[in-house]
Amino acid sequence: MRGKSLLTGIVTGAVVAGISTLLATPSSGQDFQRTCKKKYASFRESLQRAKEQSLLLKEQVQHTTKVGSEAFKEVSGDVKTSIVSWKKDIDPTIQQLKFDIDNLQKSIEDLKQLKK
Repeated sequence: MRGKSLLTGIVTGAVVAGISTLLATPSSGQDFQRTCKKKYASFRESLQRAKEQSLLLKEQVQHTTKVGSEAFKEVSGDVKTSIVSWKKDIDPTIQQLKFDIDNLQKSIEDLKQLKK
């Protein structure tokens, strides 16, 4: 939407500037016609270049989106694999910590019993 508005603004500005220049400049009919033809040809060339550049931009955006999506999927898979591996690596340590905590709690209970 923004690109279309920008293009419309550029085209409108070029037309208005061209008409203003032609009407404000004193010249003969033939000179005026030649000038109009030159300006029109120049305008068409500019419009064609803008069209070609917008198509190239569209293709680049599509390509970038595709590449980004593929990279995201790959990184996402790598992160999942890393998390699963990390969980497997720390599981024995967690089990040992739970065991140690249980033993400490039993020892505390035993000390409380002896203190009474």
